[in-house]
Amino acid sequence: QIDEVDKGVLKDDTSITCYMFCLLEAFSLVDDEGDIDADMLLGLLPDQLQARAESVMSKCTPAPGSDKCDKIYNLAKCAMTEAPDVWFIV
Repeated sequence: QIDEVDKGVLKDDTSITCYMFCLLEAFSLVDDEGDIDADMLLGLLPDQLQARAESVMSKCTPAPGSDKCDKIYNLAKCAMTEAPDVWFIV
């Protein structure tokens, strides 16, 4: 399933969305409620992606959702829509 997500196919499946939350949490990029720390995330990206990432974050955050995994799903779907050519998952 991770390979599918890496290719831009994201299903609303908690095993994937909660995995994504855990990845972000491990890097201190998200709080306990699932809200992304956009400034921290931007600080990790290479200079050539900064402007693009800022644009995506301004359009996609704060992400709506009923729980932390749902918020990450909605954020990821938005990011995939806004910047499909630079989407990736660790």
